[in-house]
Amino acid sequence: MDIKNNEEENEITECPDIVEGAQNYLAGWVAKKHLKKYPFLGDYTYKSESSPANERSWIRHLSKGGLVEPSEQWIQISQVCEQEFNIFHGEKRIKKDINIVKDLVAKVSQKVEHFPLEVITSYIKMRTIIRMKDLNLNLCATKFKKRQGDVDLEKRKRIKK
Repeated sequence: MDIKNNEEENEITECPDIVEGAQNYLAGWVAKKHLKKYPFLGDYTYKSESSPANERSWIRHLSKGGLVEPSEQWIQISQVCEQEFNIFHGEKRIKKDINIVKDLVAKVSQKVEHFPLEVITSYIKMRTIIRMKDLNLNLCATKFKKRQGDVDLEKRKRIKK
């Protein structure tokens, strides 16, 4: 079963730079979590060299030195994770089956060999939580709009009387 989002297309999905920046931010968060064990995942922004390409990055814009800029290898693997996540769940949905994280990690690990499963698992878990939060926020907003519409209808009925 899928949980569907009835909200119209978000403006964010229409702006690939924002989506890419958010994916890299999440990849950096996961890299920071596992950096001591797997230093190849990235480096702190205060340690890494500046280049014109990464000066425009969302992470560099936000960081005062404490965020982790993910490595190119980890960015590519996180993009595979993101693609598989969207294929597995669909756009604006999330499956309600059991073991969705475990199943998705297995699919990603088939495409990406010789990469730590705990890193992929962390990415998939957090990505699932982010999707669930987004769906819940959109559901609350939809309910609020409907409730506002019902209140406005009641006001109009009172005025007509």
